Amino acid sequence: MSTCSLERPAPPTTAELIGKHGLGKLINHDDINLTNLTRPQAHARDKVRAALEGRADPEKIDDAILVTDEIVGNAFQHGGGPVSLSLDIYEQGAAVRVSDHGTDTCAVPPVPFNPSADLDAGGLIDVARAAENGHGMYLASLLATAMTTEEADHGKTVVALFAFAISGDRPDPAPRHQQDSPRSGTARPTHRPPQSAARQPRTDR
Repeated sequence: MSTCSLERPAPPTTAELIGKHGLGKLINHDDINLTNLTRPQAHARDKVRAALEGRADPEKIDDAILVTDEIVGNAFQHGGGPVSLSLDIYEQGAAVRVSDHGTDTCAVPPVPFNPSADLDAGGLIDVARAAENGHGMYLASLLATAMTTEEADHGKTVVALFAFAISGDRPDPAPRHQQDSPRSGTARPTHRPPQSAARQPRTDR
């Protein structure tokens, strides 16, 4: 397991971020196995959408889906493949955790070398261009309320937190733990990605 340098200190723990951003009590937890799936990104997107539907504004749900897609995609490209996805619903938000086989807990989220290369002609962040430039995880860190990484038995877990008021339209179930088997911080961006780009995942794995 790699260690963080003085220039890149150890990331905050998930518990610290949950307290900092006031997510409140855990009200629901699901574990989803992403191994050996032909389209893990699509599977992960569907699970996040289903978990948040009726609980948050559509824009917040879209952000969570896009961030999840980027994290799972990054696990494919740099983390030896995704292992699992876990979804935690809190009183005032949600947490998405994606585990992979990578070992560098200080590498996520990376800061792009040239962020301006990700802007479109109107000065807005182009999601597809950011992904092509290798900056998809940086974009994810802008859309999420906070991100961090944790060591795991098999590698690492990338965690994205989203702070929002849970809608009262859907009853809150008692805390539970589900197992689903058989694969797809910094401040928020000043300019949100265009609707047409932000709502389209970079790949469909």
